[in-house]
This record gives sequence, C-alpha cells and structure tokens, in this order.
Amino acid sequence: MTARCRAAVAALLTACALLVPGTALADTTATAPTPGIGSSAIGIPGVPVYLPGTLGSRDARIVYLHAEREIARANEIQKQLGVPVEARARVGFEMRNALRAYTRRIMADRATALGLDRTDPNMTWEQITGRYRARGLDGPALFEAIAESASKSRRDIDRQFDLDPANLPPLPAMRLTPAA
Repeated sequence: MTARCRAAVAALLTACALLVPGTALADTTATAPTPGIGSSAIGIPGVPVYLPGTLGSRDARIVYLHAEREIARANEIQKQLGVPVEARARVGFEMRNALRAYTRRIMADRATALGLDRTDPNMTWEQITGRYRARGLDGPALFEAIAESASKSRRDIDRQFDLDPANLPPLPAMRLTPAA
C-alpha cells in the first residue's frame, strides 16, 4: 500500500470515527454544547449537565474523574478504529481542556475555581506539545503521551478528597442551588 493510499485510509477511518453513532468519540465530537453552559465537556458520554456553581469541590472532582474514564475509553475506541495517533492526541487534549473548564464552572467554591483558572489554566496545543518535546519526546511517542495523559490527573488531588479513581462513588445528584 502506498503512502498516499495509507493516508487516505487513515483520513477515512478518522471521519468514520467521528460519525459512527454510539462510540464515545462520535458522541463527544458530534454533540453540540448546551447553550449557556459554554463547555463541550457535557458532550462526554456519562457526564450529566450540572448547573453552574452547584457542586461542592469533592463532588466536582467525582464528576471530573468519571469523565476522565470516558476520555480514556474514547482514546481506546479511536485506537481500535485506527485513528492516527496525532488525531487521538488532539481529541483527548481538547476533551480534557473542555472538561477542566466545565468542572470549574460547576464548582460552588468560585474562589477556588477562579484560582485554578489562574494557577492551572488550560494549555494550548503548542504549549502541550512543547512540554512533551522538552521531555525529549517527538513524533508518534509525543502524541501517544499526550493522548494517554488526557485521561490522567493528579492523584494528590484525589487523595485530598479521599477518592480512589478505581473505586469512584456514584455521580452526585443534580442540584438547583449552590452546594453548601
């Protein structure tokens, strides 16, 4: 198979991955954001739409960890479909950025959420690739590392909330008013 043919097949597989209903990737990328929420993270399968400012920090972390599982699942589905590693990395990276923004929006502790925006802002694609290049990665290894890291978060934060990502509690109940 020629390089041109392989590229055409890869493009076709990527397009199919974006369109096949029932896959995490299709559900994530084809779902339009809900007006007023401002985040495509709610398009991640299994992540409910919570009202802004209604979850305590621990509950927001639980939502975040549930969504991380779905990002990992989307990456695995893309791998199985033969989606090129750079495309998988970009999708995972964008899903994680959207999830971070969404989680901060649903946090009731606005001071902490705004502080996170200042201390841990979402990176650009150029920043994340630069970070991994500084670690000595390049080419497919760089993109694979980005794709994998999109569903990995800081375990010290999980310990702070006494959460084990392997044994998560159920998603929190919906609230109409801010958490206490």
